[in-house]
Amino acid sequence: MSGIDGCLSTALGAALTTDQLVTLIIGDVAFFYDRNALWSAPVPSNLRIVLLNNDGGHIFRMIDGPSRQPELETYFETPHGYTARNTAADAKIPYQIAATHETLRSLLPDFFLPGKQAKLLEIKTDKRSNQEQFLAYKAQLKIYDQPTKTIVIVDMRQFLFTLPVSG
Repeated sequence: MSGIDGCLSTALGAALTTDQLVTLIIGDVAFFYDRNALWSAPVPSNLRIVLLNNDGGHIFRMIDGPSRQPELETYFETPHGYTARNTAADAKIPYQIAATHETLRSLLPDFFLPGKQAKLLEIKTDKRSNQEQFLAYKAQLKIYDQPTKTIVIVDMRQFLFTLPVSG
């Protein structure tokens, strides 16, 4: 799924249809745009939300057209300064934040354990480091192999350990 419309709502709906763990990895703009999805009462306990917060819309640094525009920061990016702490509190979801690799490594094992509540893990990242890391990661993966129609499954926990966190 891409774009900002309904990513969180879709993940919440998917979690309602299964007993399996449903993990959403979502950017900050998409999360804040669709946070009203968490008004669902109760939020399914099998939902895990990993929020990558680089302070707004920096995906446009990685998209060919917008990344070359001189108005990139002025019109495409959306710096906001928010965290998801209040949104998680309003939804009564346990909230944790990681701004260093050490914190992230210590939080991930418990985050993915089954529990009685959904969980939200916010990872603070740097927008320019994100771009460099994403491009390097993308170069290592072949998500869709056209000739063989093979889809590669990525271990997202390993991917999270490679994220350039703020600290």
